[in-house]
Amino acid sequence: ALEIGERCFGPDHPSLGAVLNELSRLHIRQSQHARAESVLERLLRITQTKGAEHADVATALTGLALVKRALGDDVTAEQHFRDALRIRERALAPKHMATVVTMEQLAETCVARDKLYEAVALFERALPMREAAMGADHATVRALRSRIAELDLRLTESTLMSTEPRSAGATQLDASWDAAAPAAPTRAGCCSSPAR
Repeated sequence: ALEIGERCFGPDHPSLGAVLNELSRLHIRQSQHARAESVLERLLRITQTKGAEHADVATALTGLALVKRALGDDVTAEQHFRDALRIRERALAPKHMATVVTMEQLAETCVARDKLYEAVALFERALPMREAAMGADHATVRALRSRIAELDLRLTESTLMSTEPRSAGATQLDASWDAAAPAAPTRAGCCSSPAR
């Protein structure tokens, strides 16, 4: 279908978008991330001809971000998710599920990059939208609440570890002071007279 479309319309015609999107999804399912990446980069160029803020651009960016994560490039993935979220928040209804999913994907990327506070904030923004769409007792909503609690716990543990009362330097200083200071007299030593 892609070859026919390319012959009929040219390699960068917008009508090829749907075929390229499906081809990229196939490559992703088969764990052929490098191939998916090149297809998605082409799809992104094609969708951008519709306008930089078009919802199809966000779809291409999201797919590309997922591939970048699979390839270990979380920095680029984070930027693509941010751009996709910004576009989806403007182009789609405020509580559209595509926006919620992108928000959660950005949050997971923030976790991978150790940006836990931002991840929790994003998950907390997504939670009421998930609850409204699926109900408070849905398994996905429960899993999201659990993820937020897990990250809150990690943040609490991290804060406790970083606010220990004594640093390693203070402990070393105390040890060197103890070595240089005269020994305190023992109870027997303070009551008895020195031996002559």
